[in-house]
Amino acid sequence: MKKKIKILLIIIIELIVLDTLQAKIYNESPFLKIVKTYENGFAKEEKGILVNTYTCMNRKRETIFKWQKSSCLSEELNREKELKYLYELQKQIDKSLANHKDYKNISSTGVDENKKVVIIELAINTEEEQNKVLEMIGYSEHIEFKQGGPYNPM
Repeated sequence: MKKKIKILLIIIIELIVLDTLQAKIYNESPFLKIVKTYENGFAKEEKGILVNTYTCMNRKRETIFKWQKSSCLSEELNREKELKYLYELQKQIDKSLANHKDYKNISSTGVDENKKVVIIELAINTEEEQNKVLEMIGYSEHIEFKQGGPYNPM
């Protein structure tokens, strides 16, 4: 009985070592893995027993040991956190502007993911109108104003 357990244990250890070696040598994902895809749909993390393989937005693959840090994953997570923050900020701005129903100069709001700002489109885009909006929302960082069309509710 003890001999069978030893043999089984040796086989399991050999599989783990072989899986790790093939992943590191060929920069491929391990056979024994759990896959996690991030919200943006591009970054992917494949967690093995001793190694993880990361596929980044630029399609760069990186197979590293668990105790090492991934260079591309940290970039992806930072970008994901920034975008999540911007979309939350847009929601807060929309709520703040909803409290001022009498103010009709807002055409729309949105997020520019490349510039990493919340866009507020104003029908009349002057510095005075921008200051009014900033007072209403109580926030001025990560905001960009653009000229928008007039909003005519039906």
